[in-house]
Amino acid sequence: MGRSSPLGIEGTGVSYRDPDAAGRLTAAQVRARDESGAWQCKRFAIESWRRDGTPILPDAAKDWARETRKSFVKGETVARAATFQDFAALLCENLAASGVGAERTALIKKVAAGLLREGVTDMRTDAFPVRVRTWITGLKAGWSYAADAKNRRTTVAPLSPATRNKILVICRQVTGLALRKRRLPFDTLVELPRFKEPTTLKPLFTTDELRRLVSDTARDHSIAAHADLAAAIAAAGGSRGEAIGAIAKARKVHPTSIYNALARKPEADPWWLACCLLVYTGARAQEAMHLRWEWVQWDAGVITLKLADDYDSKSDAERLIPLEPELRAILQPLAKTTGHILPPEIRAGGSGMKLRESAAKGKGARDYTAALRRYCVRIKLDVGERTAHSLRHCYISLKAARADMNIDRLRKAVGHADAATTAGYSRLSQMFEAEVDRWPDSTLWLRRPSPAVAAQGVR
Repeated sequence: MGRSSPLGIEGTGVSYRDPDAAGRLTAAQVRARDESGAWQCKRFAIESWRRDGTPILPDAAKDWARETRKSFVKGETVARAATFQDFAALLCENLAASGVGAERTALIKKVAAGLLREGVTDMRTDAFPVRVRTWITGLKAGWSYAADAKNRRTTVAPLSPATRNKILVICRQVTGLALRKRRLPFDTLVELPRFKEPTTLKPLFTTDELRRLVSDTARDHSIAAHADLAAAIAAAGGSRGEAIGAIAKARKVHPTSIYNALARKPEADPWWLACCLLVYTGARAQEAMHLRWEWVQWDAGVITLKLADDYDSKSDAERLIPLEPELRAILQPLAKTTGHILPPEIRAGGSGMKLRESAAKGKGARDYTAALRRYCVRIKLDVGERTAHSLRHCYISLKAARADMNIDRLRKAVGHADAATTAGYSRLSQMFEAEVDRWPDSTLWLRRPSPAVAAQGVR
């Protein structure tokens, strides 16, 4: 058990020194712990003694120790030396040391710099929460770009509520760190309300569109188009250039489009397999793009999604994904013993139609939505506002639409920690219920004929 303070005040102490000729101590060294835990000291003169010669501590010394300790407990001493920018830098150091990506720390630094330009630094002032919210509210698209940046956006659209809340969370992380370091008496942003996010329905692909995405027609569109052009050129007669010009005029396209189509190799679309993995696994885009052959357990009928160094896992947890019968039929003719299922240029975010030197090494922006859009253009499907992540929403909604679906099984398959998250993804399952309930079982019937879709004949 710790020794109690002679002053009766926690975190304080006193020592006496400088004896005079009579042996009486004439000075008192009073100590009180500051905000960092270090001792602050102040010297006081002793003016009176007891009959036995022991010194009597002046009231001013006790008052000083009590006020110093009180200001520490309240946090008033600290904020004069601790700014939002100081703790933003400390937060970045902590996150970098724990292995968090540079993209996250870069955004924290941009938030700190943006508040600094507005003069928002002191976290202790009463106006700090209001000034933070005002700054976030006034942000426009492209706010984080430098004024002279070549790629700076010229639009003045306001940020979405979701993006504003993302910035607000960063600000709260900084003030929370200051609170844990005992630099603030309380979190000044804890009562700042979040920006209201409207609840909107995510745009999904219809089952007919999903069938087109994974159909043989989509896979072999380049082969069919090449054969069609060759036949059209032969039928037009005359020189090759004149024939191409006539075909371009009839189709109302530029002749360059015809030449580009002829220049493409008549082979399967390189992004078709990537699209199939997204549709049939329900995995997040990076997870699906980095699946490996050795993770496919053919006998067990599952794909083990493992943690790997070449992609980031949102949940940092491995899981088992059911191997859909249609995906099994797609993968088995292509099966290998080891290695990635998809080539490096696809994993790097490319469309696979035009290989880049960096993509050949697996490097790139990994913007899979852009690659999906280019694939949809090639198969003449209007992608609209749908993204690569929309295919994950489609998978979960299709599964949840079955009356006999076990939601907990679905939750584990898609990697959700909470069933409420799975339910949020499946809000649009009603649009699939009528058709999905007529499927023979709970697997996806997109390439095989079923009582609901046999008449459509999509292959």
